Amino acid sequence: MSPPFGGDRENITLFGQSSGGDAVAHLMISEGIENLFRRVIIHSAPLGFRHKRQKMSAEFLRNTALMQDEKEVLKMTEQYTKFLPSTLRYGLKSAMPFCLQYGYAPLCKEEESLALWRERARQYDVLIGSNHDETAFYVKTAEKGIYTYLPNSVLDRIVRITTVSIYEKPARIFAENYAAGGGNIYTFRIHSKIRNNAVGASHCVDLPLIFENREAWKHSELLKNVPWEYIRNNGRKLRTLWAEFARTGRISNDSDLPEILELHKIQ
Repeated sequence: MSPPFGGDRENITLFGQSSGGDAVAHLMISEGIENLFRRVIIHSAPLGFRHKRQKMSAEFLRNTALMQDEKEVLKMTEQYTKFLPSTLRYGLKSAMPFCLQYGYAPLCKEEESLALWRERARQYDVLIGSNHDETAFYVKTAEKGIYTYLPNSVLDRIVRITTVSIYEKPARIFAENYAAGGGNIYTFRIHSKIRNNAVGASHCVDLPLIFENREAWKHSELLKNVPWEYIRNNGRKLRTLWAEFARTGRISNDSDLPEILELHKIQ
């Protein structure tokens, strides 16, 4: 039987952004996924949040157990915010309390994860990366807290430190480990070249590039002072590259890279 929308069932690419990228990366090392897909594109996965979550998750589960029978989703969501894990106690990963859990089917134990990615490296082509200023939207547009009173130079430093620790360094470790296993893997980083856009290439800035829809994004603070033609031109080139990777698992040296993109083949 053919797939309902056509295509090649032997050449399936999974795409995930943010927590979706984290999920795609971990599908690669889950049980029972053999021959389901061939390639993955992982955008802005917060892999820095994946470590040592067990105590935090157990506490969060205990504190929210009283809501397990709540049928109204919005009411449940509002109640959950009262029990969010402490940043002081658990660090930045407490910002993402619903992240995946190691040690429960279909996932391995945390200490087995890098070895499993390396072991399966020849099975999947990978394109993984992030944006240069991932945390800028949260840091620079916060309405409350100390960020409101800090100069831009300090905010820029905070953005770089948190972007590196949550996104860039974990992705680099992932890529180097994967390449060591013989895997075909590319890394990328998206920059902003617009000087008067305060948040730069923040988390989710890749979405209007990939899903071009001017009407949907016209009031977004994320794209404030960014000409739509800039999004359109760079977005078309980016989508062409990602489609090339989805078809072939490769990106040619002759491909036309958008000006916002930094791309590397990891050897």
